[in-house]
Amino acid sequence: MKTKVVFVILVIGLRIASVAWAASSYNLDDPAEPWRLSKSGVSTRILPPYTPMIRNKNIIECWGRSYQLGAVFPASVTSQGQRILSAPVALNVKTNGKWVSLSGLYPSFGMQREDRIEFSSVATVGSLEISVNGWIEYDGLVRLDLKLAPNEAVVVEGIDLVFPFTLDAALFYHLETLWGPHIYKRSPTSKGALASYNWQPLVWVGNHDIGFTVVTETCYGWTSANNVIELKRNEKSCDLTYHIITKPVKLTAEKCYTFGLQATPVKPMRPDRWSIVIGTLPGENLRLLEPNPLVEPLFSYPQPSDFNRFAEQVSDWHRQGVRSCYYITTSATSNKSEVNKRNHEEWLISKTIFSGGEWKIGKGLIGADSCCPASNFSDFMAWAVERAMTTFDIDGIYIDNPGPYRCENGLHGCGTGGMETQPYFALRDLHKRIYTIVKTQKPDGFVWEHTSQRFNSLQMSWIDIYSDGEHFREPKYYPRQQLDAIIDRTYLEITATGHQMGVLPVFLSSMTVREDRKEGEWSEWLLSRLLPFGQMVWARQGWMDVSPAMAVANARAEFGLGKETIRFYRAHELPSWLALTAPQPIIACMWQRQRDKASMILLANWNNVATLVRMSRNEIVRQFGAFVIKDSLTGVEIPNEYLMIAVPANSFRMLTITSRR
Repeated sequence: MKTKVVFVILVIGLRIASVAWAASSYNLDDPAEPWRLSKSGVSTRILPPYTPMIRNKNIIECWGRSYQLGAVFPASVTSQGQRILSAPVALNVKTNGKWVSLSGLYPSFGMQREDRIEFSSVATVGSLEISVNGWIEYDGLVRLDLKLAPNEAVVVEGIDLVFPFTLDAALFYHLETLWGPHIYKRSPTSKGALASYNWQPLVWVGNHDIGFTVVTETCYGWTSANNVIELKRNEKSCDLTYHIITKPVKLTAEKCYTFGLQATPVKPMRPDRWSIVIGTLPGENLRLLEPNPLVEPLFSYPQPSDFNRFAEQVSDWHRQGVRSCYYITTSATSNKSEVNKRNHEEWLISKTIFSGGEWKIGKGLIGADSCCPASNFSDFMAWAVERAMTTFDIDGIYIDNPGPYRCENGLHGCGTGGMETQPYFALRDLHKRIYTIVKTQKPDGFVWEHTSQRFNSLQMSWIDIYSDGEHFREPKYYPRQQLDAIIDRTYLEITATGHQMGVLPVFLSSMTVREDRKEGEWSEWLLSRLLPFGQMVWARQGWMDVSPAMAVANARAEFGLGKETIRFYRAHELPSWLALTAPQPIIACMWQRQRDKASMILLANWNNVATLVRMSRNEIVRQFGAFVIKDSLTGVEIPNEYLMIAVPANSFRMLTITSRR
């Protein structure tokens, strides 16, 4: 790091300031490439809100969850004290016309620390040895490297991996890949019913409160990618089955498979979640440092053009009570940077990525090279983030386009057998390093990620805020009818509260009235979808009329969110005294102050016609005694004799109930 004393004249608008200070600087293009020897963000330290792991025989506990290790895969998993599995995970192997289920094994343990525990086990099926080497880290991620090793040539006729979920833990499921379907659905409910899908790298199964993620980075070594993931409802369980080998395969050499497992929620919500205000909303206190000629002249390359002016901008924001996050992506950096030019071939995601239309060399949106986190690009980016966090008084990092993107670049280990790899583990490790750097420098700092409809616990274990949205702004791909189907209740129940990840969700709004989008005003439509889950919007680039959102933000602040102890009731948790009836379906949520039990209620109407909601006056009287009910946005008192509330089509109402005494 170089240090020099400079004297500069700052001209900002009509303001002229004479400044003298010692300004630190760094050069991310340093030809010596010090990042190659750096271990930025690599640490065994357990970062809050996580807790040390505890091992008791073959049971490993981490924050909020426990894993009982058994026959290669876990025998039992709990989250928040609730059982996720109805029986041990089964690895079923078919040879000589017979299925054998591996069970009853006890793992051997290797290295054991409070942040990481390693284990292994071995079993035999005839002349086939089946072994696993695994580890679990303090965020609850389990990695299992499964190896099939024949002692002599053996024909394997089938391999199924079965996760038997309790019926209570399998209300929803989600599958995802990049540039493919993002599936958010309710699980089959009738006995024998099943849902079948082609291979996708991530599957999550859960309910409103708990869940379980399974990751496979590639389908290399599977006999097919078609209809190999199945969710079937049985009498006492809902089984997630991976059909890995579906036709006879003669094994004469080792065959390896890797799995990632993680129970959710991964961590508790930030205690200051309600006090974080982003964007153009009243009380804004967190802002994105976007790429521009001063802040970041090269894309995803956290080095300002003028270190002194940039430091002054950050200081100005702090004086205004606004914190800042520096923009990067974990999947690219500028193709104009010398460090990228030197490492282009090794870092590059294979050329198939370019079919996605965004990461095009010198073209597309940004003129950046796609870079795979499975390469030592991760070392460079972690080192670059550390330079920015330790040089400037910034408050965190904003990650755009995180991926993982599919990659076939064998120079850094992707694309085994010519099959694409989606490097979930490498990307997770980079996220962990960035989180460690931020939290070490700023314990109350932020890692904020733009996810675009993805729901990936491996990454989201290491972020504080996530923003879905933005991509929905394109009417060519997302017309109104399609958006009604995508942003539905199941999708929002799974992702929109942030509960499963312990992450604050803030939607990057994009619906707008433009020449190419003529379906009407989108502000109330979008807010009616998000607000019942406690989520707000982050309006960007004039895409949306923010005035309705500003009124909501003011009402939430006046009620005390971010200042008082508040309990948030999700739609399925509403207390019995809040009895609501309407001719059209509605969805509601509620915030309640602890000190006086005052309640702010959100009523959302997702229908194309207005509806009239009735509330039970008698039930409210039993709860509050004499009470006052007001429109939260206008402050107007509502007569409570009949308590009929009109809610416009595709819109919402907010009400505040307080005791009159």
